[in-house]
Amino acid sequence: MAKKKAPAKKATAKKKTTARKAPPARPEYNASAAASANMTKRDSIYVNFKEPGTVLARILPRLDGNPAIFYKSVLHYKMKDPDDLDRGIALGCLDHHDNSFCYACAVADWLAGQENQAWAKMGKGFGSFEASDQVYVMGWVKNVATNEWEGPKLINVPAGPKGIAPKLTRKLSTAEDQRRPSFVDYDKGETLALIREGTGRNTEYDVESTGEFISMDAVDKNWLAKAFKDVDKVLDVKVWDVATQREVMELSHPKLPWAQIDAEVPMGYDS
Repeated sequence: MAKKKAPAKKATAKKKTTARKAPPARPEYNASAAASANMTKRDSIYVNFKEPGTVLARILPRLDGNPAIFYKSVLHYKMKDPDDLDRGIALGCLDHHDNSFCYACAVADWLAGQENQAWAKMGKGFGSFEASDQVYVMGWVKNVATNEWEGPKLINVPAGPKGIAPKLTRKLSTAEDQRRPSFVDYDKGETLALIREGTGRNTEYDVESTGEFISMDAVDKNWLAKAFKDVDKVLDVKVWDVATQREVMELSHPKLPWAQIDAEVPMGYDS
């Protein structure tokens, strides 16, 4: 009897071995604070103190002949944009911004004196208010990462009793008393550190001397050409003439007695 052949053993597949890949080559290390600062810097002309920090500023006087160093807005609120009645606006007070008769002031005063309480309340509502959160100085600020000056900027300085604005005023007063150039002098002005510390009720402001006296020509050789000459225009304050104020106010508040207002409220100092 013939012997049965044993079944052939199946060949087992050999496991493939893969060569370990070398890690990818790292790019050359290259990190620059100056480049990073340049990429992230804001192109805005505004500088504010919404967060704690320090701003190094070379502040200029106003270039429109006004001896005050501050720019501020005095506005009539609760108006509507004549080109888009769904958009609220404020009118710039002509008395403050143009040193001329302000029709909005006259109407607000007239309404405030009426026996009709709704009208009186409305007059008080869009009367003339100093926009105390919109007080600015103009100047150049130093980018601490690049050590370069950037400007011109409008620096929104807190104007309350403990804010930056009164501290700047005191520095001006001290310079006048000592008969020496102040920090806004074109040639001998000083870089100031404008400081905010803390948040909420713990917020504190300070102004410190840096000891860096630098001419504006050294800050920016083209500073005079670049500096803002008409800050109201830059701030988009709507300093519109009396006729336009009248038109905007009626469009904004059509239910007011405009026939009576026209009869009793003048359109100028001599009318």
